[in-house]
Amino acid sequence: MESLKTKKVLDYLAEKRIAFVAAVRQSPNSDAVLLIVHEDSISEIATAEKTSRRQLTYLKNSIARELGLIVEIHISRGKVQEDLEAGLTALLKHRFPDVVQDCFISSFENGLADVWFGGVSKEAVTTDKSRRDLKEAVSEYLKLFSAKLRQLHFADDEAKVPTPITILKTIKVLAPVHLHELEANFRAANAILPSASWLRGKLDLLRKQGLILWRQDGQYVITSSGLGIIPHSKT
Repeated sequence: MESLKTKKVLDYLAEKRIAFVAAVRQSPNSDAVLLIVHEDSISEIATAEKTSRRQLTYLKNSIARELGLIVEIHISRGKVQEDLEAGLTALLKHRFPDVVQDCFISSFENGLADVWFGGVSKEAVTTDKSRRDLKEAVSEYLKLFSAKLRQLHFADDEAKVPTPITILKTIKVLAPVHLHELEANFRAANAILPSASWLRGKLDLLRKQGLILWRQDGQYVITSSGLGIIPHSKT
């Protein structure tokens, strides 16, 4: 159900003819209103078709000043990002068929990109040569898009990357919850998310395992099977 705060912001955006905000949501864990903006809609300089980070800051401050509301800007990954990841995943699965299952590209900063691997066979990348071959393949791919590799990350080795149990616990607390709300919650807790598509992939896997449900309104809820595998805290 649309809250009074989100309605006020939607009316404000319509009045100002601001079209680059993809969605407006109430934050699940604060009084703030979330403005969802696709990464594809942002450029260095604001134009008739795109906004800029400076303009987003101005919009945030304007809403706070004129409506008295706290606003958080959430930048979601766009189709270009997903296409880059899909292409890299296909390439690596072909070149290293028994090594890589999934990979994710973090947002580019100054032409540099972090690439994350999930479900990598650790036994297959234990030698310096195997890691060097993997790094060279990724670097060559990124060159096609005028980008350079900054660092490779192996998500299974990162302590701050949410585990399936952590994701289930969070859904249990916030449900029903949208993808962008989960992402915002994890980032607020300083968790490391390789990309929005990484989290979407984890949710899809949990759904296929019957541990969560994705409703027609786009929100996730936990199932009785999901509740059953969450460890109970001892008191």
